[in-house]
Amino acid sequence: MAKRELKIWNGRGTECINRADPRWKAKAHPSRVHAYVCAYSRADARRVIAEYCGRMPPDSELRNYFCEGAWGNGMEGVTPERGLWLQFDRSEKPVRVV
Repeated sequence: MAKRELKIWNGRGTECINRADPRWKAKAHPSRVHAYVCAYSRADARRVIAEYCGRMPPDSELRNYFCEGAWGNGMEGVTPERGLWLQFDRSEKPVRVV
């Protein structure tokens, strides 16, 4: 069986809000948070986001507002593996949340 290939996206973090995570209250305005997702498909990326925030973003969010195939400068040096990283402040490195 062929090994499944991971895909990467980066985009706005507005659909990743998790009010139970104190970093959202302490640091982040939702429009300033950047998200980095690594998953097997866009549908899987939506599931990864849901693992963190408890709700699945609409497909149109990833299709229209995320850049597929681009990891982004913030993730330089990070090996892609299935998960979600959020950058709560542009001056800090992204933090893995899933």
